[in-house]
Amino acid sequence: PSKPGLLTNLGAALQQRVKSLGSFDDLESSIAENRKAVAMTPERHPKLPSRLGNLGGSLAIRFQHRGEPEDIEMALQALQKALDTMPDEHTGTPMILTNLGNAFQLRFDRFRRFADIENAISNHNSAVELAPEGHPSRPLLLANLATAMRSRFEHEQNQSNFDAAVAGFMRATDQKLGSPSQRFLYAARCVTMFVDHPEFSSHKPLLEVYSRIMSTLPEVIWLG
Repeated sequence: PSKPGLLTNLGAALQQRVKSLGSFDDLESSIAENRKAVAMTPERHPKLPSRLGNLGGSLAIRFQHRGEPEDIEMALQALQKALDTMPDEHTGTPMILTNLGNAFQLRFDRFRRFADIENAISNHNSAVELAPEGHPSRPLLLANLATAMRSRFEHEQNQSNFDAAVAGFMRATDQKLGSPSQRFLYAARCVTMFVDHPEFSSHKPLLEVYSRIMSTLPEVIWLG
């Protein structure tokens, strides 16, 4: 591989170790290596979007740990540029979109700007639209969309936002490609919403959620 490619691989490996072990030194190294990889990659290079995406991901993780506003701004800039430079109909576009949506949600969670959660939902929706039934990333994309919708409901509580969040998690539980434990988790999040907000709940959808949990439970026990 080229030197930028090696730097990207190193940055990605360090980022994974950060997620596993929580090492802040590895996080700084990951950002540094990803920055070098981006700087050494020419414009219009086919690997530029993915390298920008890796940099944006590392910066977003640092924002989660330190809360420095400049980190989430740089993360959003890197991820937006990754999206802007992605070739049409590229298979990596859904993940760039959902990561951009996650970054907007991180900024919303910190600063509570409603436009950020709307942008998060918009990007997640676009990601789902580009991942048809059977796409391996579709369960994750739907779950990210549902999580953003739940945040919108928590910020602006009304029946429409509640129903949209519940429907989002229910769609995620329908994805047979998703692991049983993840589908169980998405159904459980629906139950939590019903329990925490009985004023927006009704018996029929709650029974449907419990039915999903019971049908998924044997798979969780056997397959995990």
